[in-house]
Amino acid sequence: MRRREFIILVGGSAVVWAFATIAWPALADDYPNKPIKVISDSAPGSAIDVTFRMVMDRLGTVLGQQIVPVDRPGAGGAIAAHAASESTPDGYTLFAPALSLFITIPGKAENLPLILPRDFLPVGSLAELPLFICASAQSGIKTLPDLIRRAKQRQAKSPLRQLE
Repeated sequence: MRRREFIILVGGSAVVWAFATIAWPALADDYPNKPIKVISDSAPGSAIDVTFRMVMDRLGTVLGQQIVPVDRPGAGGAIAAHAASESTPDGYTLFAPALSLFITIPGKAENLPLILPRDFLPVGSLAELPLFICASAQSGIKTLPDLIRRAKQRQAKSPLRQLE
């Protein structure tokens, strides 16, 4: 098992364990007695979506109930947030947005009929995904300082520099 897969598995198991031990007693004795829908703001096939589905698969195993992942990408997460906000708050529809949703939506989507974090509070983290910046192997850029140096050199020659 690769390190990344191990981290995802451990992180997902921790979320499942936390849900099962903390939230479970607060719910009805027969919960869950029907499939649980989990809305995500990620695009199908993205790294976030794949991780999300792995965690939801494990959650379904622990709960003994089908977990139905629902991808609602677009509008910086506003589409997913709106869909989740219109759901009945009965524990059968959950919302798993990227953390950036809580940064990008407030103030940028005035017509959205909800306010973050008033209407949704982050209660746990499902996973951490690394983000890399890459350059072509033929570019000669091998490090982040190389990239910054190249950008500064090009900026000095650019007519856009006068707009600063």
